[in-house]
Amino acid sequence: MIRNGLAAFLVAVLAWVLLSVGVAQDRKKDESDKPKPQAVEFSTNDGIRIAGVYYPSELGKQAAPVILLHDYGRRYNDWVPLIHTLREADFAVMVIDFRGHGFSTKYDPTIVPPPLQRRLGPLTPSAFRTAADLRKMVLDVEATKRFLLDRNDEGELNIAKLSIVGAGFGAVIGGIWSNMDWSQPQTGLVKTGRDVQALVMLSPVMNYRGLRLDAAVRRLQLVIPMMIAYGRRDREYAKHAERLWRIIRKTTPGGQQSAILPLDTNLQGAHLLDPELGFNLDKRIAQFLQVRIRNLIGAEYEWQKRLE
Repeated sequence: MIRNGLAAFLVAVLAWVLLSVGVAQDRKKDESDKPKPQAVEFSTNDGIRIAGVYYPSELGKQAAPVILLHDYGRRYNDWVPLIHTLREADFAVMVIDFRGHGFSTKYDPTIVPPPLQRRLGPLTPSAFRTAADLRKMVLDVEATKRFLLDRNDEGELNIAKLSIVGAGFGAVIGGIWSNMDWSQPQTGLVKTGRDVQALVMLSPVMNYRGLRLDAAVRRLQLVIPMMIAYGRRDREYAKHAERLWRIIRKTTPGGQQSAILPLDTNLQGAHLLDPELGFNLDKRIAQFLQVRIRNLIGAEYEWQKRLE
C-alpha cells in the first residue's frame, strides 16, 4: 500500500501540474485522457527508499521512457512544465527525489536495520556533502532504472529507448550514471545496459564537488547525442557549458546530432523551463528527444523482456 506521504507526494505533483498549465486552451490532449500518474517507492542497493512519480504512456511497448533528475537541494516539482510537455509527446516519464531530498528520507529497514539507521543519522541534503556521499546518488538512478525494467517487462515502455534529463547536479549524476550504463558488458541475447540513447543537461558543470562530468562526457560523446542548455549571462556556467560542448562536438556520430542552447538569462537549471521566460525549452527538449528516438532503428532497440 502506498504510504500517506507518497499519496501526498502525488497530490502535490498533480497540484503543480494544474497550476503550471492552468487549463490552457492549446493543449493537444486533455490530461484526463492520459494514463493516471502513479506515486511509487523503491529501494536502492544500499537501503534508501526513493520516492517518485511514474507517468505511463499510452504507447505501451513503443513508449520511450525519460528519467528527470533534479538539482542538489531541489525537488521533483522543478520539472512540472517538462513533465506536461513530455506527456503530450507520449513519452513515459519518471521523476524522483534524490536521497535526502523531498520524500526520499527513509531507510529500508530490511537492508539498514534501525540501530544502524540511528548511527547514520537522518537523511537530509546536508548528509551528502563529500564526493563519496554524492556519488552514491547514482544508486538512486540505478534503482529507478530497475523500476522501469519492471514496467518494460509489463509491456508499458521500451527501456532500450531511455533518455536522461538532469539539471545542475542532476546533470552530473545523470552523465556519470549514463556512462556506467554504457560500460555494461554485453553477453548473451538479452541486453544488460547501453539503454541510454540521449542525455539532456541543464546548466551542467565540469566538476561538482569532486564528481567529474567531463570524463563521462568524453565517453558518451562517442555513442549518444547530448543537449546542453544554460543561461549565458552567468559567465561561470557559460564557461562550463562551452568547455563541455568542445568535448561533445568533436565526435561522430553522436556529436552530429547534439545541440547547445545558450539562453539569454542569468537563470540556470530547471528555472530555464519557466514558460514566462519565453524560451520554450520544454518543447525544444521534447523535440530533441523525439528526433533521437525516431532515428533508433535496429534489433537492439526493439522491445524485449529483460528480467527473465
